[in-house]
Amino acid sequence: MLGGANRVQQFWRITVPFLKSTTFYVLVNMIIGSFGVFIQVMILTSGNPRGTTSVMQYLLYDKSFNLFEFGQGAAIGIITALLVLLTTFVLNRVFRTEGGKAE
Repeated sequence: MLGGANRVQQFWRITVPFLKSTTFYVLVNMIIGSFGVFIQVMILTSGNPRGTTSVMQYLLYDKSFNLFEFGQGAAIGIITALLVLLTTFVLNRVFRTEGGKAE
């Protein structure tokens, strides 16, 4: 026992706080990576049948370079960037430690 704490207390008060920064890093990278499935959709299905496998990044590509609607393509890119930024901000708030920032 560590200072009179049982196994459950050791886990929640020692192990979990030490894993916060690693968990934050892994979650942010996984979420950003999930936006990178464009290549798989482009090569395998091109968003077909009837757009069922289409993702936001493929929609950006299709609007910009197939339909030449560059304004809508740019808007989709900005929305994607804002979603990643917002998600990172929310995760930073969730994983905030006593020091005031994710360590």
